Amino acid sequence: MDFDGVSDLMLSESVSLFGNAGGFFDIYKGASEGRFTNIGSVFAHPLAVSLTKREGGGGILTTCHRSSCRSGSLTRYRVTAESVTKLDHRTIYPGDNGTPEGRAEYARVFNDADRLRPEISTTRDGAVTWKRYGR
Repeated sequence: MDFDGVSDLMLSESVSLFGNAGGFFDIYKGASEGRFTNIGSVFAHPLAVSLTKREGGGGILTTCHRSSCRSGSLTRYRVTAESVTKLDHRTIYPGDNGTPEGRAEYARVFNDADRLRPEISTTRDGAVTWKRYGR
């Protein structure tokens, strides 16, 4: 998340608690010795989260919250080694009844290069297995 070369984590509450808009995710900064520190949380849909590198270090995490079949909102956060800070929030219209501009903005932000690839875990008889979310 902060582009320091060490893997970080976003962990959610149970997806059974998610609505159409998503749910809460805690963000954990990874350390080289395999430990993690909670640096903040965001509300997001797991398929509408992107991460880009920020000039000067750290990352920009962008989420989209569905409001209706027509509208949603983009929220951008600055991610550093110490914290997750909200930068801005704005409404877009990407849905079925939205606008061409809203759909283009959504496609630009959540492109294949920057979109995060969430996984979901299941535990059975003490064994944890992972698979891509939404498949």
